Amino acid sequence: LSPTVDITLANNSVLKHKELLHGVQTAREAMHRDFVRRWVYELDENILADYVVVTLLDPRWKNWQFEGCNIFDN
Repeated sequence: LSPTVDITLANNSVLKHKELLHGVQTAREAMHRDFVRRWVYELDENILADYVVVTLLDPRWKNWQFEGCNIFDN
């Protein structure tokens, strides 16, 4: 999730963060700050609760381990 992580493309080539244009680096860092602000610090708890329930019900996540939740244990 870090804006400074290298990018692996579909053909498995890697774009190094330090090799990106300065404007691209700046945009990635701004997007990351905005993401963290919206989804970590300002997300209403009721909306977060909805996302948690939806995620738990989504079959694509059935093999994930959620700390403190054991509804998928056999």
